[in-house]
Parts: sequence; structure tokens; C-alpha cells
Amino acid sequence: MNIMNDIAFIIIAIAAVLLVAFLIPALIELRKTLKRVQTFMDTTEKDISTTMVELRATLENLKSITEDVETVTNNVRGITSSLEETVHILEGVKRFLNTVQVETNATIAGLKEGIKTAAAVFVKNIVSKGG
Repeated sequence: MNIMNDIAFIIIAIAAVLLVAFLIPALIELRKTLKRVQTFMDTTEKDISTTMVELRATLENLKSITEDVETVTNNVRGITSSLEETVHILEGVKRFLNTVQVETNATIAGLKEGIKTAAAVFVKNIVSKGG
């Protein structure tokens, strides 16, 4: 039984040595991979920090542009309102001028007829009284 124990111990020792022999390269590769992952994470973190700074600047620019557009839009609304008021005023002036024109035409027509009638009466009086 002693020999059996020695053989089992030798087999276990050989298996352990073989296991360690296979695990050492795997552990070395795992260590290299972990270093590469750490380097990637450090680089990515720096890139993300830079990107976040640029993104914040871009968002601030976008906010400023939005505020400028809002200001311009408000100004355009004010101008549009002023133009609408001007159109209403001009329409009122047009109506007034049309009314004045109609009244003036009527007055001129009346004067014209009055002068014609007066001339006819004057000529008739001169002709009938003989001069």
C-alpha cells in the first residue's frame, strides 16, 4: 500500500506540475490582456473627458444660437405687428381718400352743372333783354 500511495502521490505531483506548466502561459497572457484592457480604459477615459468638454462647449454654443434665434424671432414678431398696424392705417387713409375723391367729384360735377346752368340763364337773359 505504501507503493500505491507513492505512485498516487507521484501521479498527483506530475498532474500538478503539468497543470502549473499549462496555467503559467495562460496566466501570463491573462496578465498581458488585463494590462491592455487597463491601457484601453485609461485612454478611453481621457478621450471621454475630452469629448465631454467639447460636448459641453457645443451645447453652450447651441444654447447661445437658440437664444439668438429666439431674439430674432421676437424682433420679427414686433416688426410684423408694426407692419400690420401700418397696413390698417394705410387702409384707413385709402378709405378716407376714396371718400374725399367721391365728395370732390360730386362737388365738381355740381359746380360744373351750376356754371352751365348759370351761363345758360345769363345768355338767355342777355338774348331776351337784348343786350
